[in-house]
Amino acid sequence: YAVFTLLQLGLLSYILPGQTRSEVTLAAAEHQSAPSVWLFWRATCTPRNAFFICEIALFGCGIAFVEKFLFVYATEELRAPARLCGYSVGMTVILELPLFYWAEPLLRWCGYDLLMVLSLVAYTMRVYCFTLLTPQTVWLLLPIELLHGVSFGLAWTVAIDFWRAATPTEWLMTSMWLLN
Repeated sequence: YAVFTLLQLGLLSYILPGQTRSEVTLAAAEHQSAPSVWLFWRATCTPRNAFFICEIALFGCGIAFVEKFLFVYATEELRAPARLCGYSVGMTVILELPLFYWAEPLLRWCGYDLLMVLSLVAYTMRVYCFTLLTPQTVWLLLPIELLHGVSFGLAWTVAIDFWRAATPTEWLMTSMWLLN
């Protein structure tokens, strides 16, 4: 994995062109003074934003825990074939695509809080359904994995839009890096 990542980074740095002289001049004119760290700190360290970051961090830890151990559980405990694990990866993203496509109307209709609650409910249902699986019902892993698309798609939609709105424009890329 690390070798392919380094290979990809090397190819991208070789293939992607550097900035032209006019782009460098334009960027220098737009950003003559450095963005204020105090402005970023004041805008993002409100109690609501701090709670949000903690919520997203805990949610991310939960998703990472399930993702790291799901295949071990499926193959070792439930005796699932390896191809089922491969199929389940495809099932996880099927619902993410339409959710990301409809993100703006969903945010407008439901708001941050309801979408995050729905995301957490889908995650909870997914994990609970994993506990009900047996070696005879292991193929039900595929429809259960559809809940990953709902939980991740809604949570990431909320996270990106909420954090974009909370962050000063000058710090947007840095804040997205921190969110990630």
